[in-house]
Amino acid sequence: MKGLDSYCAYPKDVKSLLEALREREAETIRIDLPANKLRFVSLEKALEKYKTVDDLAKRMGIEPMLVNNTLDNAKMIVVADGSPYLIGKSSWISVSGRIDIYGGGFAELEPDDKANVINARLKQLDNSQVKVIIVSGKVRAIMSKKYSPIPANETFEAALQAIRNRFADVQYMVGYYDHEIAYVKLLFPELAQQLTEVYGIPDTLVPGMLILTSDTGHAGVRIAACWKHPQGSFRQTDSEVYVKHENLNGLGKVLEEMPNLFIKYQNAAVKLAAMLNIELQHPAIVTKKVFKALGVGDKHAKATIELLPAVGATAYDVCMEIFSLPARLNLSEAARLELEEKVAKAINFDYEKIDADI
Repeated sequence: MKGLDSYCAYPKDVKSLLEALREREAETIRIDLPANKLRFVSLEKALEKYKTVDDLAKRMGIEPMLVNNTLDNAKMIVVADGSPYLIGKSSWISVSGRIDIYGGGFAELEPDDKANVINARLKQLDNSQVKVIIVSGKVRAIMSKKYSPIPANETFEAALQAIRNRFADVQYMVGYYDHEIAYVKLLFPELAQQLTEVYGIPDTLVPGMLILTSDTGHAGVRIAACWKHPQGSFRQTDSEVYVKHENLNGLGKVLEEMPNLFIKYQNAAVKLAAMLNIELQHPAIVTKKVFKALGVGDKHAKATIELLPAVGATAYDVCMEIFSLPARLNLSEAARLELEEKVAKAINFDYEKIDADI
């Protein structure tokens, strides 16, 4: 159900993604007010007044299931200028940022004690302005005044239009959204054919673009060149635009930078084509060294080595299997994207030198 802390969706195509994000924006409330107009209350204390979950849900104009979901997670309500809202689990990182309280000790406090600590800190902030963001019945972030989010649906619509103006053939790879992030990966098959003809890289490699954003406090807008291959996908680390959601930053700044991404696909194509001709004498050791440099666990290096050709493994083989790691693991979307960003740097290593130095 929408609004639950665990809610996420994988729309089947771009149209469905845009429709879902427009709907989410219609269910989004952003309130600007002084910090001292916020008051946190434990959900248990609120239920002492309203007696039942149904009564409290009716008072808040939400489904009882959302109240029960909050009882299982954040266990808190915030009253913003007299109106009560449930706290979503994902909002804690931004709440901690506003009150400048971090660490395991605070997280382990009982809800009533936690509410008292937060309220005392909010009083100290006095008239400092904050922005409260409510999506689908729950607070998803409490940000500073300078936070100026671009709604996710607007980000995607504008970026997609810029991409379609550049590429005649655009295909949908995957899309995702939850209460923290939204992203889409698009593919450019026509460009893939051109790069294969010019640089001789395998025709299974298809260039594309990742559009990633959050309008609830966890990120700015990130647009990056990416590639799809049979084992997964990877980003192009030298080709991305990142704009924070703050002050006067807007879509114009994002769109200005996008043309620079479009001309850099050849950078990756040149590197990958060169890797095809580098046969490694010590592929297992090279793989371990690259994994260590990337800061990725040794157990993943061992599993990757088992996937390499028994004879004649090339730098390209090693690089492709490293790129496939995020697709091989059972990860949350946020963790998967973080790992994709790490392994993307595998394209920048000098595999021939690493092999020669062993």
